[in-house]
Amino acid sequence: MDKKCASYLLIIAILFETGCAKIPNKPNIIVILVDDMGHTDLHTYGHPTQEYNAIDKMAAEGTSFREFYAADSVCSPSRAALLTGRLPVRIGIFGRNTTVRAFDPTIPSGLPQEELTIAEILRDVGYRTGMVGKWHLGMNKWNSSDGYFLPSQHGFDWVGLNLPLGNIQMCDEDFLYAEDGPLPQTCYLYDGDEIIQ
Repeated sequence: MDKKCASYLLIIAILFETGCAKIPNKPNIIVILVDDMGHTDLHTYGHPTQEYNAIDKMAAEGTSFREFYAADSVCSPSRAALLTGRLPVRIGIFGRNTTVRAFDPTIPSGLPQEELTIAEILRDVGYRTGMVGKWHLGMNKWNSSDGYFLPSQHGFDWVGLNLPLGNIQMCDEDFLYAEDGPLPQTCYLYDGDEIIQ
């Protein structure tokens, strides 16, 4: 069975299991992936003193999945696994040595174009897809601004403000970690495919 067919079967199985397949209109699907957040850091997941917020309200009004096994302990591999449903090592996102497992601007690589993402699968069945926030799955392949690996190249119809990298101390504008302030060669902010900072 090819990857595309297997991925469609997985989504269909999820829809039937959650009862969404019985609803005539397509349900909204919102996936939130947060780095460095504990399981009970939200009110809805049991934090005793955390304020009730918009995420808690969404969880209360919809279907909330409370179990997720992160495929890796760092950004790029765990994001690749979530988007593709595959182990990072199977798609080549496990690092070029034992200490680097996340993409940075010096690596002309990213999530392979041939990998099918959940955004592409959902688009194929009539959804409009969007992405906002931390991408960390590569930027450019051929030059410093070709955007070959950005979210728009992986099935997202709309891409808002996004960070191709994240949690980089060298982008600290308060000079706590970088004496000379943010380094332009490592600190980027995109709006869609356009670098705005």
